[in-house]
Amino acid sequence: MRRRALTALAVLVPLLAAPQLAAAQSPFSVSGYVVILHSAPGSVVLQDVAPGATPGATWTVHLSAATETRRGTGVVVRGIPGAFALLRVGDLVDVQGWIIGANTVLAATIAVRTTFGGGSDADDDADDRSFIVAGVITRLESRGQGVVTLREQIGYGPGIRLWTIRLHPRTRVNGLMAGGDVPLGRGRRAALRLLRVGDFVEVSGHLEGWQIRAQVIRVRARSGASPAPFRLQTVILAPAQGTEITGSEFAVVGQTVPGAEVRIQVTGRFGVFNVPVASGTVTANERGVFTFTVRPSARVPGTTYTITVTSIFQGQSALPVTLTVRQQ
Repeated sequence: MRRRALTALAVLVPLLAAPQLAAAQSPFSVSGYVVILHSAPGSVVLQDVAPGATPGATWTVHLSAATETRRGTGVVVRGIPGAFALLRVGDLVDVQGWIIGANTVLAATIAVRTTFGGGSDADDDADDRSFIVAGVITRLESRGQGVVTLREQIGYGPGIRLWTIRLHPRTRVNGLMAGGDVPLGRGRRAALRLLRVGDFVEVSGHLEGWQIRAQVIRVRARSGASPAPFRLQTVILAPAQGTEITGSEFAVVGQTVPGAEVRIQVTGRFGVFNVPVASGTVTANERGVFTFTVRPSARVPGTTYTITVTSIFQGQSALPVTLTVRQQ
């Protein structure tokens, strides 16, 4: 009997001493602007917008097959490909999930609150900005209700996406000029008459599954032409003003007019010395997104970097945008 008791105790002691599974983490939520989409590892980088957040603080949001992404009213997709079909650089999103590392979240749900430029995705109202996509028309189909096939260049990573754009009697076609939109026509027949294969357009509407019900189609460029001029402005999405630079390099990410030439100049100031650090010119892609990597040759703690970005389109220059960051 004594031997059996000792045997039972020998089994029980290791079990009691073994580390126990931690209690399930409490759900965590964070809101921020999408500044980078990493399609290969399946992650999103957010710039934190919470009150009191450290200037320039970012979160890495990891996606999984179970992640649900919501955009607009009733549009819900699951998994990594679905998330990258809906998310755009510049979107303001709310993420719920669990912390899995320093400033790293495993996402359970991602809800798009506003699109780049401030359009709300939470309501289905007349501003027609619940979903926006830009690209080149590859096909016009007049049968049925009328369908337009749009080829969108993916902002980050190789490849293209094809969108099915459905027309209806309230679809408006506008020309996008320097002073704003110029109405060209309304309705399915007008859209099919005004549009042609090869036009570069921006479509605003509502996502229904994997199709877009078009509210407004803005013609930015006719077939074979460059995008027509419209209000030229530049927004720097990352880094944020006052960011502490900790690594050997950092990226300047922003958005402007698609196809614009973007000039970036970076100067460094340490004490009384002010020296050029980097400069270059890049071209904004079809969504207007641009990125430029800065690699200072010497990293001196306390150096203040001044970043100046200027967009030039069809001979017109936008007002320069400037911000400063600091080397830690």
